[in-house]
Amino acid sequence: MKTNLVSSDKLSISEKDKILFYSQNIFFKEGFNKITINEIASGLMISKNTIYKHFRSKEVLLHEVIHNFLNKTQERIGKIVNFEENSVLKFISLLNFMGKTLSTISPYWMNDLKIHSPELWEKMDNFRKEKMYTFLSKIILQGQKEELVAEFPPSIIIEIFITSVRSIINPYFLTTHNFSYKEAIDSTFDILLNGILTTKGKKVYRNFSNHNYEIH
Repeated sequence: MKTNLVSSDKLSISEKDKILFYSQNIFFKEGFNKITINEIASGLMISKNTIYKHFRSKEVLLHEVIHNFLNKTQERIGKIVNFEENSVLKFISLLNFMGKTLSTISPYWMNDLKIHSPELWEKMDNFRKEKMYTFLSKIILQGQKEELVAEFPPSIIIEIFITSVRSIINPYFLTTHNFSYKEAIDSTFDILLNGILTTKGKKVYRNFSNHNYEIH
């Protein structure tokens, strides 16, 4: 199975980054278990030896794809959290970023991780839990100071958010209920935010929730 995901605007990046970029796209779209190094090389129009020059095996390539993805995700969310903006707009920006990110990920990828690489699935799950706890805590505390988020214990709010997200991005749930990742995330955030925002916060949320607002 060959997927052409190489675009001209990627020609200026390094050879290794090209391989990572292409591999992430094809893994996220089709899963990684059945994708071969031959197919990746063919899609990139390079030799297998070029790939092996940077990654000694498909397993190493897979680990680096995930490491690179998590680092970029952490960096992007960190910018959202630390930006000079009110907490509701940070929540909306986080929601839009997560929706865009998850829209590139298929159930094939998630199933392959759970079945064929459970240690990497656990790594990604721990990232969601640990990093999201830190980031959400900052936004919630800011929101309570702004009187946009209700005075519920932050630890309880965060646990509900994290547990909800972990549950709804489960491939079984999504395929059983025929939701896309973005639809599931959008609905989950909408329910949760309407439950924790004050009247003042809900007014801000209504004014911006239908827009593709995202902090850059």
